[in-house]
Amino acid sequence: MKRLSCQFRLPALDAARLRWAGQRAGARLGRGGVLAVTVLVALVATERCVLKPRLQAVQSQYAAVQRALAVPLPTPARPAGELSEQARKSLQARLQEAYDVLQRRGLFVREAAYRQLPGGAGDGAQRWSVELPLTGDYRAVRGALTELAKLPALGVETLSFTRSSPADTVLTVALRITVRQEGES
Repeated sequence: MKRLSCQFRLPALDAARLRWAGQRAGARLGRGGVLAVTVLVALVATERCVLKPRLQAVQSQYAAVQRALAVPLPTPARPAGELSEQARKSLQARLQEAYDVLQRRGLFVREAAYRQLPGGAGDGAQRWSVELPLTGDYRAVRGALTELAKLPALGVETLSFTRSSPADTVLTVALRITVRQEGES
């Protein structure tokens, strides 16, 4: 098998020959052509020497961030005021019992304001204060208070009556109850 060889030799480049080739190219291209070739050479040099290394650095940083994001983060603990799903459902059930008692007795709850109270004896229990503005007659309020006293983990904190005139039978009642929510074990 014959061996092919390529013999390509670069001519010896000296300063005089380069200057002559530059003058000849400048004469053919004109000022605009020389400027365009200079800009192209500068762009290629900038792309190879500046932009490509920066792009590679950014790509390596991006890959490192992607690897860091692929690691699952630890689950943060719930904040002190946040309830678990089970505890929230239990609290809602207890409050629903209280609302049912009030509704059954003919008292109308206009709105409710909830507030978490500071922890007690450190047993993991949470306490919630619920303010209920109600309207109804005295007998309904008395019967509702009797039934509310029988509900577990619920206590009446404050109670105030207001009526617009002495002859009026409809009362405006401000009732604040405390609901105790057992903590998780």
